[in-house]
Amino acid sequence: MPQDDFKSGPQEGRGQIADRPPVAMDGQTVVASDPAAELQQYREFVERVASERSGELIFNRSESHAAIVVEYLFRTATCEINILTQRLYTPVYSAPELFDAAKDFLSKPTARLNIISEEEIQDDHPLIKGLLDAGFGQKVSRRMMTPEAVASTPFDFAVADGACFRFEPDKKSMAALVKFGDETFGKTLAEKFQEIPTRKAA
Repeated sequence: MPQDDFKSGPQEGRGQIADRPPVAMDGQTVVASDPAAELQQYREFVERVASERSGELIFNRSESHAAIVVEYLFRTATCEINILTQRLYTPVYSAPELFDAAKDFLSKPTARLNIISEEEIQDDHPLIKGLLDAGFGQKVSRRMMTPEAVASTPFDFAVADGACFRFEPDKKSMAALVKFGDETFGKTLAEKFQEIPTRKAA
Protein backbone atom coordinates (compact mmCIF):
# COMPACT_ATOMS: atom_id res chain seq x y z
CA MET A 1 0.00 0.00 0.00
CA PRO A 2 1.62 3.32 -1.00
CA GLN A 3 2.89 5.41 1.90
CA ASP A 4 1.69 8.57 0.15
CA ASP A 5 -1.91 7.48 0.79
CA PHE A 6 -1.45 8.43 4.45
CA LYS A 7 0.32 11.79 4.28
CA SER A 8 -2.81 13.89 4.78
CA GLY A 9 -5.59 11.47 5.54
CA PRO A 10 -8.99 11.36 3.84
CA GLN A 11 -9.36 13.43 0.69
CA GLU A 12 -11.58 16.09 2.28
CA GLY A 13 -8.88 16.91 4.82
CA ARG A 14 -5.93 17.39 2.50
CA GLY A 15 -4.15 20.66 3.16
CA GLN A 16 -6.85 22.05 5.45
CA ILE A 17 -6.03 21.14 9.00
CA ALA A 18 -3.25 23.70 9.56
CA ASP A 19 -5.57 26.49 8.42
CA ARG A 20 -8.50 25.63 10.68
CA PRO A 21 -9.19 27.04 14.16
CA PRO A 22 -8.65 24.80 17.22
CA VAL A 23 -12.28 23.68 17.33
CA ALA A 24 -14.47 23.66 14.24
CA MET A 25 -18.08 22.55 14.58
CA ASP A 26 -20.76 22.97 11.93
CA GLY A 27 -18.52 25.51 10.23
CA GLN A 28 -18.28 27.70 13.31
CA THR A 29 -15.51 28.37 15.81
CA VAL A 30 -16.19 27.62 19.45
CA VAL A 31 -14.44 30.08 21.73
CA ALA A 32 -13.24 28.28 24.84
CA SER A 33 -13.91 31.07 27.32
CA ASP A 34 -15.52 28.45 29.55
CA PRO A 35 -13.49 25.23 29.14
CA ALA A 36 -16.12 23.02 30.78
CA ALA A 37 -18.90 24.39 28.60
CA GLU A 38 -16.76 24.11 25.47
CA LEU A 39 -15.89 20.50 26.30
CA GLN A 40 -19.55 19.62 26.82
CA GLN A 41 -20.44 21.29 23.54
CA TYR A 42 -17.72 19.34 21.77
CA ARG A 43 -18.96 16.09 23.34
CA GLU A 44 -22.52 16.76 22.16
CA PHE A 45 -21.24 17.54 18.67
CA VAL A 46 -19.18 14.33 18.47
CA GLU A 47 -22.11 12.31 19.82
CA ARG A 48 -24.36 13.69 17.09
CA VAL A 49 -21.86 13.11 14.30
CA ALA A 50 -21.11 9.59 15.57
CA SER A 51 -24.79 8.68 15.71
CA GLU A 52 -25.49 10.06 12.23
CA ARG A 53 -22.42 8.37 10.67
CA SER A 54 -22.60 10.90 7.86
CA GLY A 55 -18.86 11.05 7.23
CA GLU A 56 -18.71 14.67 8.37
CA LEU A 57 -15.10 15.75 8.91
CA ILE A 58 -14.10 16.76 12.45
CA PHE A 59 -10.86 18.51 13.34
CA ASN A 60 -9.33 17.46 16.65
CA ARG A 61 -6.29 19.05 18.32
CA SER A 62 -6.40 18.65 22.10
CA GLU A 63 -6.01 15.76 24.59
CA SER A 64 -9.51 16.22 25.99
CA HIS A 65 -11.06 16.25 22.53
CA ALA A 66 -9.06 13.18 21.52
CA ALA A 67 -10.38 11.32 24.58
CA ILE A 68 -13.96 12.14 23.58
CA VAL A 69 -13.42 11.04 19.99
CA VAL A 70 -11.83 7.73 20.99
CA GLU A 71 -14.61 7.19 23.53
CA TYR A 72 -17.16 7.44 20.72
CA LEU A 73 -15.12 5.14 18.51
CA PHE A 74 -15.62 2.56 21.26
CA ARG A 75 -19.30 3.44 21.60
CA THR A 76 -20.01 3.04 17.88
CA ALA A 77 -17.89 -0.08 17.24
CA THR A 78 -19.39 -3.56 17.27
CA CYS A 79 -16.54 -5.88 16.26
CA GLU A 80 -13.04 -4.44 16.13
CA ILE A 81 -10.97 -1.43 17.12
CA ASN A 82 -7.41 -1.15 15.87
CA ILE A 83 -5.07 1.40 17.45
CA LEU A 84 -1.68 2.33 16.01
CA THR A 85 0.13 4.49 18.56
CA GLN A 86 3.45 5.54 19.95
CA ARG A 87 2.64 4.81 23.57
CA LEU A 88 -1.15 4.78 24.20
CA TYR A 89 -0.94 8.33 25.53
CA THR A 90 -2.13 8.27 29.15
CA PRO A 91 -3.83 11.71 29.28
CA VAL A 92 -6.12 10.50 26.49
CA TYR A 93 -6.57 6.81 27.31
CA SER A 94 -7.07 7.20 31.06
CA ALA A 95 -10.29 9.20 30.73
CA PRO A 96 -13.04 7.51 32.82
CA GLU A 97 -15.68 7.88 30.09
CA LEU A 98 -13.34 6.29 27.56
CA PHE A 99 -12.69 3.37 29.91
CA ASP A 100 -16.40 2.81 30.44
CA ALA A 101 -16.97 2.86 26.68
CA ALA A 102 -14.11 0.38 26.16
CA LYS A 103 -15.64 -2.02 28.71
CA ASP A 104 -19.06 -1.75 27.08
CA PHE A 105 -17.49 -2.44 23.68
CA LEU A 106 -15.53 -5.49 24.86
CA SER A 107 -18.67 -6.87 26.48
CA LYS A 108 -20.00 -7.55 22.99
CA PRO A 109 -19.53 -11.19 21.96
CA THR A 110 -17.19 -10.69 18.99
CA ALA A 111 -15.44 -7.49 20.09
CA ARG A 112 -11.65 -7.23 19.88
CA LEU A 113 -9.22 -4.43 20.75
CA ASN A 114 -5.93 -4.61 18.85
CA ILE A 115 -3.05 -2.28 19.70
CA ILE A 116 0.24 -1.83 17.89
CA SER A 117 2.64 0.54 19.63
CA GLU A 118 6.15 1.87 19.24
CA GLU A 119 6.86 1.55 22.97
CA GLU A 120 5.91 -1.41 25.12
CA ILE A 121 2.59 -0.90 26.90
CA GLN A 122 2.83 -2.29 30.41
CA ASP A 123 0.07 -4.05 32.33
CA ASP A 124 -0.12 -1.11 34.74
CA HIS A 125 -1.20 1.35 32.04
CA PRO A 126 -4.53 2.74 33.33
CA LEU A 127 -6.62 1.49 30.40
CA ILE A 128 -4.91 -1.88 30.14
CA LYS A 129 -4.99 -2.50 33.88
CA GLY A 130 -8.67 -1.64 34.04
CA LEU A 131 -9.52 -3.96 31.17
CA LEU A 132 -7.42 -6.78 32.60
CA ASP A 133 -9.06 -6.35 36.01
CA ALA A 134 -12.47 -6.43 34.32
CA GLY A 135 -11.67 -9.79 32.75
CA PHE A 136 -11.14 -8.67 29.16
CA GLY A 137 -7.50 -9.71 28.81
CA GLN A 138 -8.26 -12.34 26.17
CA LYS A 139 -9.93 -9.71 24.01
CA VAL A 140 -7.03 -7.26 24.01
CA SER A 141 -4.02 -7.77 21.74
CA ARG A 142 -0.78 -5.81 22.25
CA ARG A 143 2.09 -5.88 19.79
CA MET A 144 5.09 -3.66 19.13
CA MET A 145 6.28 -2.20 15.84
CA THR A 146 9.63 -3.25 14.47
CA PRO A 147 12.31 -0.50 14.51
CA GLU A 148 12.04 -0.28 10.72
CA ALA A 149 8.28 0.21 10.93
CA VAL A 150 8.69 2.93 13.56
CA ALA A 151 11.13 4.80 11.32
CA SER A 152 8.93 4.55 8.22
CA THR A 153 5.53 5.30 9.79
CA PRO A 154 4.88 9.02 10.37
CA PHE A 155 1.22 8.69 11.42
CA ASP A 156 -0.94 7.30 14.23
CA PHE A 157 -4.59 6.29 14.11
CA ALA A 158 -7.49 4.51 15.75
CA VAL A 159 -10.07 2.87 13.48
CA ALA A 160 -13.36 1.20 14.45
CA ASP A 161 -14.94 -1.49 12.27
CA GLY A 162 -13.12 -0.12 9.22
CA ALA A 163 -15.53 2.82 9.01
CA CYS A 164 -14.89 5.32 11.82
CA PHE A 165 -11.49 6.73 12.70
CA ARG A 166 -9.23 9.30 14.30
CA PHE A 167 -6.16 9.86 12.11
CA GLU A 168 -3.02 11.86 13.02
CA PRO A 169 -1.08 12.59 9.80
CA ASP A 170 1.91 13.57 11.97
CA LYS A 171 2.32 11.35 15.03
CA LYS A 172 4.36 14.08 16.73
CA SER A 173 1.28 16.31 16.82
CA MET A 174 -2.14 15.95 18.46
CA ALA A 175 -3.79 17.41 15.35
CA ALA A 176 -6.10 14.80 13.87
CA LEU A 177 -8.82 14.22 11.32
CA VAL A 178 -11.92 12.35 12.48
CA LYS A 179 -14.79 10.74 10.61
CA PHE A 180 -17.67 8.51 11.61
CA GLY A 181 -18.99 6.69 8.56
CA ASP A 182 -16.18 6.77 5.96
CA GLU A 183 -15.73 3.17 4.83
CA THR A 184 -13.31 4.15 2.07
CA PHE A 185 -10.51 5.61 4.18
CA GLY A 186 -11.54 3.59 7.23
CA LYS A 187 -11.00 0.36 5.31
CA THR A 188 -7.65 1.68 4.08
CA LEU A 189 -6.56 2.27 7.68
CA ALA A 190 -7.77 -1.16 8.78
CA GLU A 191 -5.79 -2.78 5.97
CA LYS A 192 -2.71 -0.72 6.77
CA PHE A 193 -2.93 -1.83 10.40
CA GLN A 194 -2.68 -5.46 9.30
CA GLU A 195 0.41 -4.66 7.22
CA ILE A 196 2.43 -3.04 10.01
CA PRO A 197 5.47 -5.24 10.82
CA THR A 198 5.49 -6.16 14.50
CA ARG A 199 7.67 -7.93 17.06
CA LYS A 200 7.26 -9.40 20.49
CA ALA A 201 7.74 -7.14 23.50
CA ALA A 202 11.09 -7.44 25.26
